[in-house]
Amino acid sequence: MNSLRILSCLIFLLAASCVLAQDRSGAVKQLRSLSAAPGSVQPTVLPPDGRPWIVFIFKACCAPADQAARWIVNTQVVYGDRVGVLVINVDRGRSLQRVNNWIRSHNIKFPVVSDPTAQVAQSWGVIAPPTVVILDSTCREVYRTIGYQSSYGTRLRLEISHLLQDSTTTYE
Repeated sequence: MNSLRILSCLIFLLAASCVLAQDRSGAVKQLRSLSAAPGSVQPTVLPPDGRPWIVFIFKACCAPADQAARWIVNTQVVYGDRVGVLVINVDRGRSLQRVNNWIRSHNIKFPVVSDPTAQVAQSWGVIAPPTVVILDSTCREVYRTIGYQSSYGTRLRLEISHLLQDSTTTYE
């Protein structure tokens, strides 16, 4: 029984590493077809634009999404324009007002786009929201979390810091 668990974990880790190694340029192109959620601004810039990006896929009714949103807002305050942020809402059948309220309650200043069919989220390989994806300056996925735990915040911030240190010439 233990060998079956170990084998299952190894298969999961192999699949996860294949997802992480992918270039997300194709998935980013699909974002252009999405419209801004009510209460949000339409994105004017999308990756790759020479800086790291945080892509957050969420449902407005999800408690872990609230925790992740607080981390993303704080991270955006800390790093400012050196890091791009894009939020993708995958609520199906939820009222648009609920998403608007979520944007206002979290003081979201960066673009939130709606993907009610979750087709774009599926192209990102999203298994379940909330999912946070960190892209490097070339649109290569370097880190991903599924769900949210408070310990993720530290790891995610380390990933962003590492990417910014690797590309300091871009941001001087």
